[in-house]
Parts: sequence; C-alpha cells; structure tokens
Amino acid sequence: MRGDAVGSALFITVERNKRILRPLQIIRTRRLKRSVAYSRIDESLARIHLFDFQGNGRRDLLDAWHDLQSTGTKGFVFDIRGNRGGSIQTLIDVVSLFLPKSELILGGINTNNGRLTRIFSEGEGELRETPFAILTDNNTVSAGDSFAGIMKEYERAEIVGDTTRGKGVGQTYFGLSRGNILLVTNVEFFVGPNLRKVDGIGVPPDYFVKSRKREKGKTYKDDALIKALEILREKIK
Repeated sequence: MRGDAVGSALFITVERNKRILRPLQIIRTRRLKRSVAYSRIDESLARIHLFDFQGNGRRDLLDAWHDLQSTGTKGFVFDIRGNRGGSIQTLIDVVSLFLPKSELILGGINTNNGRLTRIFSEGEGELRETPFAILTDNNTVSAGDSFAGIMKEYERAEIVGDTTRGKGVGQTYFGLSRGNILLVTNVEFFVGPNLRKVDGIGVPPDYFVKSRKREKGKTYKDDALIKALEILREKIK
C-alpha cells in the first residue's frame, strides 16, 4: 500500500462473506522492485527494457548503463514496448538523462481553467551523448507515449516499431467513503519544444515494424530489435 514513510503503520479491516474479520496492522517497507532489465547483444550494443515510469526508474536505468558501459558497450536499444506509464516525476527524471538541462519537455493544460504549465528537463543529462534507439508498440502508453514523443521532437533517437497508444492525459485521485476512489481527468500533456499533441494520436515510429502475433510454443525473430540494432551500428561506426 502506498502512503506515508517507511515504518509507518496501515490499519485495514477485512470483510469475508459479509462478516468483518479482525483488523490487521501492516508496517510499510521499501519496495525493492527494479523497473529495468538489460542484457548485452554483442561487444558494442545492449538492450535495456524499461517496464514502467515508476519509483527509481532513473537510478535503475543509470545503474544498468554504467554496468554495461564497464564492459565496453557503446550504445543501447531502449525497449519501452508494453510500458504502461507511471508518474510524471519519474518521466521527467528519465527524460532529463537524455537532454541538456532546461529544455522544454512537457506542457500540461488544465482542462478546468485552460492554464498551461511548462515543464523543463533537470539535472546533468548524463546520457545526452549516448547513442540509443527506441522500441515502441501500441502498448506503449501514457508516460511511454510522452517519452517517445519528446525524444522524437528533439530528434534525440530513432523510434522503431509501431505507433504508441496515444494517451496524453493525467488524472487526480480523490478518496471517497467506503474505500471508493474517484478518478478525474484534469490535465492534457503536450510534448517537446513545439508542444505536440499525443492524446488520441500516439507517436509514430521513424521505422515502422509491425509486431508479430505471438503463439504459444513458437519462437520468432524480433524484427524491430534487429532494425534498431542495424541503425545503432551505423551510428557507432
């Protein structure tokens, strides 16, 4: 359960078959789930898969890259296929790795009052000179849409695969009685220096490679990954 600091208590009541069981006390601990997986492809290139834009995504990505770099890796394929999004702050943190400081990356328009909030890259841009390509598909959603759109607008990396889902809105959660939650969509995000719309449109790839339908028990070549590696090999020659 998300909430207050590590070590704080959460009290819950469990109902089973319309009978209230005794209340339970849970002590919050730190979640250790990593948001990336990575592997070397050959002596110069690797693949890093970011599952979501949550928590320690920036740190996990940097740790993965430093480990790969120590073995001679010069560039990587950044796989965000199936990435379901996450928090705006983690998106900002990850985007900021690839761009100089103070670049306009997002504009959020409040759908209630029309107010525009501009969001800029932060930090040192540790990976701004690192060659990489991006893999996307129709299950690249929300923060994944925005990341791909920002990189495309800044021409920071080629995108290979399929058009992203096209979810460029944010929500606010309101707690109600009896444990119910009201989800209100109240902001639309636009990406890059020209504040391009992504909601309902998605981000098209630079190189379209249709994902193959998977069947249990069969293996397939990853055509999108093969194309992305081809592009990277030209970059690092």
